[in-house]
Amino acid sequence: MRLQHPFEIVTPTLDGDVLSVLAGGIDWFSVNTICELTPGRSDEGIRKTLKRLVSVGIAEELSAGRAYLYRLNRDHLGAEFIVQMASLKQVFFTRLHAEMSDWVISPIFASVFGSAARDEMSRESDVDLFVIQPDETSAALWDTQVHDLAAKATRWIGAEVRPLLYTENEIRRLGSAEPVFEFIAVEGIPVFGERQ
Repeated sequence: MRLQHPFEIVTPTLDGDVLSVLAGGIDWFSVNTICELTPGRSDEGIRKTLKRLVSVGIAEELSAGRAYLYRLNRDHLGAEFIVQMASLKQVFFTRLHAEMSDWVISPIFASVFGSAARDEMSRESDVDLFVIQPDETSAALWDTQVHDLAAKATRWIGAEVRPLLYTENEIRRLGSAEPVFEFIAVEGIPVFGERQ
């Protein structure tokens, strides 16, 4: 699953991207706003999709002069599930945090970075997970925890999760000399611990 397109696990069509936008807010959306939030999709395709979603009752339409506005019909029986589907990326991050919270050896910090953090995953992308190991810990237990999490997380989303591991001491020693740290500082999405 590409985290930025959660609906593609059930539909490859534009419907999923439009539902994702509508589920992300309670206000009315213009077609232009939806186009901006779904780059690479045609204006005509979005209009047709919105009309179809209105016709089945999951979206509402409001006339605003010569234009129309749209929002998710949150009273629809399917709305709850659509909102849950739209939030799968956040659910993934929450699960990563919960799993690490149960570890015998807690990480100092963990962050998702790379294409998953930038919402640029392709179908071949993996998820890069940066994890800092406390100094003077059992290497065997630490490795088991990390391996188990990577295996579980891969099953959760269907894309391989690849940990990038450093110890506290390595972080101190390398500091800003390690280029990957800059990427993580700029684009990383923390899932455990404090960024500083």
